[in-house]
Amino acid sequence: MRIRLLTRDVDVSAFSCGDEEHHRDLNEFLKADARRYMTTSMSQTYVAIERGELVGYVTLLVDAIWLNSDEKSMFEQVDIPPAQTIPALKVGRLARSATCTTHGVGTALMRFALDMLVDMSERVGCRLLSVDAIPPAVEFYERLGFVPNLHNNHTGKRRGTVSMRFDAFGPTLPDWAI
Repeated sequence: MRIRLLTRDVDVSAFSCGDEEHHRDLNEFLKADARRYMTTSMSQTYVAIERGELVGYVTLLVDAIWLNSDEKSMFEQVDIPPAQTIPALKVGRLARSATCTTHGVGTALMRFALDMLVDMSERVGCRLLSVDAIPPAVEFYERLGFVPNLHNNHTGKRRGTVSMRFDAFGPTLPDWAI
C-alpha cells in the first residue's frame, strides 16, 4: 500500500466507505470538499492506494488540546512543562473503502499520521495526535491507545463525537506506533 497526497490525478468518484450517515459524510468530504480544503490550507488529505485502487484516506490539520487540572498533572509527571494546551496533529477524517479487503488500512493511515507528527515535531512543537471520533469509531481509536480528552472545552462537539488524544511521545507506545 502506498500513501500519498491527494492530487487531481486521483479519481475519487467511486470511493465509498459505506451507506450510513457518517459514511456518506466521509464520502462526500473526499469527493466535494477535500481539494478545496487543501487549496485554502485548511487541511491536507492523503490517500492510500493498493494495486491501483483507492482504499482509504486521512485528512490532517493542526490542533491544540485543552487540559483539565488532572490532565495537566499527568503531563507534568512525565516532565512536560505546565501548559493550558498541548499542540497536536488532528485526524480530521479517516475512512476505508467498504470494498477493501486489505487488512490494516486504518492503522496504516494512522501510522502515516504519527510519522507526519514526529517529522513536524522536529521543526515545530507537536506532541499529540487528536481526533473527534464518531461513536462507532471510538473503539478503533481506543485499541490504538487514544484516550478521551477531559477538559469541558471538548464537550458538545457536533454529532456527539468524542474528543480523543494519543501521546506520540508517551513513556510506553503500542506496537503500531513503534
